[in-house]
Amino acid sequence: MDYAEALEIMGVMAISTDMGYPTVYDRRRKIWVYRDDGTPISNRRQCINCGQYETPEGYDACLGYLDGYISVCCGHGDKNRQIRILNE
Repeated sequence: MDYAEALEIMGVMAISTDMGYPTVYDRRRKIWVYRDDGTPISNRRQCINCGQYETPEGYDACLGYLDGYISVCCGHGDKNRQIRILNE
């Protein structure tokens, strides 16, 4: 049984993505983990699309700092997940 199958048996409380990788909330450990192997998302991964790590400031490396925005996400390969929130 792999980690993803074990999560289905335990019942997943929440799902999301991080740098394009599916993530789940592990209720037992009380942390967010990568769905494929259970590694905590605090162990940063490269973007699934461009292969770069986020910048030290936390920006998506392919976008960098964008003046006038308070939140930006490149979508990590999923055009439907691109987000840009203006600071008004």
